[in-house]
Amino acid sequence: MRRDKVALMSETEKKQYYTKMVYRTFPVISLSLLFILWTNVAKGSDFPSPKETYDRLILLFERPIRGFTLLGHIKESLVRISLALAFNWTFGIAFGILIGWNRKAKAFFTPLFNAFRAIPPLAWIPLITLWFGSGEMPKILIVIFGSIASVVVNTQAGMSNV
Repeated sequence: MRRDKVALMSETEKKQYYTKMVYRTFPVISLSLLFILWTNVAKGSDFPSPKETYDRLILLFERPIRGFTLLGHIKESLVRISLALAFNWTFGIAFGILIGWNRKAKAFFTPLFNAFRAIPPLAWIPLITLWFGSGEMPKILIVIFGSIASVVVNTQAGMSNV
């Protein structure tokens, strides 16, 4: 059936059809090669095989680690991210509106904010850990510090153009 359709196609349509088929098979081929490479590397080393990795994944779903299964840890991470994003959207948008509309506020806060932005998000991790310990709040603060700058900058840019 498919060969009949291809036979009736023009040369341009055939080229497009075969190109589309090649691009559909590339992901399958690359994942297959990765899987074969992974299996061969794992044979002669301490590197876990795909089967061992799969078995461990199933175990993570069944047996709790520090009181939570894998899905419990995922849920906790999503709660932290949600709290951080709620904070960022609330205060980041408000701050962006302030410095986008008010020239005096922009002149006052921009140097401070740019100094804050110049610090990479990963550099905040040891500082926040030293200041706040290792509970839930430091984890939320790291996400806040890592993402608030983009909210403020984009809101400020949008407000400046209004």
